[in-house]
Amino acid sequence: MAEVFLRGTLTCASVLQQFSVISLSRLPSKIVFDFNGIRFAEPSGVVQLHNLTKYLSRHQCTVILRNYEHDRAALRFMDDIGFFAEHTGHRVRPWAQPRSTTFRLQEVHQVESNGWINLNFMPWFAHCSGRPVGALGGLRNCLVEVFNNIRDHSSVDVGSIFAQWYPRNKQLKLCVGDFGRGIPANVTAYGAPLSPVESIIRAFTEGFSTGTPRNRGVGLEVLRSTITTGFGGRLKLYSGGGVVHCSPDGLLRPGDEWLGNSGYSGTLYDIEVPTHQIDASEPQLEDDIWN
Repeated sequence: MAEVFLRGTLTCASVLQQFSVISLSRLPSKIVFDFNGIRFAEPSGVVQLHNLTKYLSRHQCTVILRNYEHDRAALRFMDDIGFFAEHTGHRVRPWAQPRSTTFRLQEVHQVESNGWINLNFMPWFAHCSGRPVGALGGLRNCLVEVFNNIRDHSSVDVGSIFAQWYPRNKQLKLCVGDFGRGIPANVTAYGAPLSPVESIIRAFTEGFSTGTPRNRGVGLEVLRSTITTGFGGRLKLYSGGGVVHCSPDGLLRPGDEWLGNSGYSGTLYDIEVPTHQIDASEPQLEDDIWN
């Protein structure tokens, strides 16, 4: 049995760092995740830990959660969004339920993603942000592209998603992740060997394709430009052991986070969108490449 002690702020990088004591190629029969040291939970950490736990369970590794029942703000938050109910079969507090500013942690299959985006996520975000759904077409397009990439670059067809609205900052944090093959593996298969970071940057190049014609090689580039220069937001893309940051100036930069050496190969999109640049009076037009 192996133990993983989760500490500090739960992020995608911190989960992978703290999990690096274990190799995915030589899994023990049981792994304990100890929650005693968690003080804050970011959406990226919630999604990454959820995906990792699901991956372990699917590979016949028993996952045990420990010290998650303490009365602490971060753990109450994870209880409210359904994390513990998903992985233990019950809530810590019987009355726990998602808050109005959080969109419950859940898994969405790619074939169902369009309906889920239009009927579930977009109405929730429109209500939180005070923007009509028609003004949020750019964000909808981004989510469609994320799920298209789960299909194109992953060996699975489901993504885990969690979102939180921060009303004081008028900002959305949205994370979608999978535990599939990863972008670097797909990019490398279609050209010269590249590092994980170089592969991710190559995948953002307009016109580059790994052989899936749906978006004609413009998908990730449109995702980057819409989130950053369009909305003034930020995007971090973790995949296959590498991370690339896209800042509001639209530039791509290698991330300096150490992601451990566990053999993680999945992909996680960590998106931050402020709403001050979204004009509530003008609906955004849909581009035919998304249809």
